[in-house]
Amino acid sequence: MISGQEGAAQPDSKVRYWAEQILVDKKTQVLQYACTASGKSVSTHLLRGRNTMELEINGRIVETDAEGYLVNLEDWSPEVAEYLAAQDKLTLGENHWKIINYMREYFNEYGTAPNLRILQKALKEEFGPEWGEKKFLFDLFPYGPAKQAGRYAGTPKPTGCV
Repeated sequence: MISGQEGAAQPDSKVRYWAEQILVDKKTQVLQYACTASGKSVSTHLLRGRNTMELEINGRIVETDAEGYLVNLEDWSPEVAEYLAAQDKLTLGENHWKIINYMREYFNEYGTAPNLRILQKALKEEFGPEWGEKKFLFDLFPYGPAKQAGRYAGTPKPTGCV
């Protein structure tokens, strides 16, 4: 077992990391990580180059990829969105939910998540001129409106987002 580091996730809580490398066979190695903070356990693992994270949300295990997008889109719920937002230290308000719901509707209709340009144009038409402004959208989703809202909406990463 390889010991990791300890650091503060929040001012009053400690985070403990550990990693363990397991040789499954001559070609496959599995690297397992775990993180506990504030009594919640989150584990991640790397299996054949695929990095995923398991989150326990209201007693349910939800799996995300390395960037935080849901592995199984059917796992989405408003509680999942709230949990992912809390990880980013973001509280979802009415305007966040308008965008999240729009992202879900768009994905259900077109089978892909909208990129920022499409999102801006559509939100401007739907809700008014300020919704098409990048500053307005980045104030709501500072890590990128299409990318961050897509994670919370349970859609795949939008095409063209890095």
